Amino acid sequence: MTFDLSNFDLTIADGREAALDALCEWFTRALVAANGDRDVATDVITLAIKSFYDVREAADQLRGIYAGHFFLVDAVGLDNTDRPVPWFELHRQVPSKHMDIYKELFDRIERSVE
Repeated sequence: MTFDLSNFDLTIADGREAALDALCEWFTRALVAANGDRDVATDVITLAIKSFYDVREAADQLRGIYAGHFFLVDAVGLDNTDRPVPWFELHRQVPSKHMDIYKELFDRIERSVE
């Protein structure tokens, strides 16, 4: 399962916010579909974090920060929005044993992705 930022105009605020909306939805769907598979989840989380940083960088923001906050806490990437928080959505759809796997992976991957 892949996510492609080339479908969005990252040169404008609306395009970046649309990309973040789609990224949140993709992240949740992809991790639900991973069904606890660590290798698949690793690929999904890595691509999600890289894509998040790409969107931030397109808005002249620093890479390497706020991914955990975005995916796990409030889904605010650049501007305040009312988009659903991916982690909360995921929690409603997968068993807690999968959430434990995904959290451990997310914490490890976030530290290494640039």
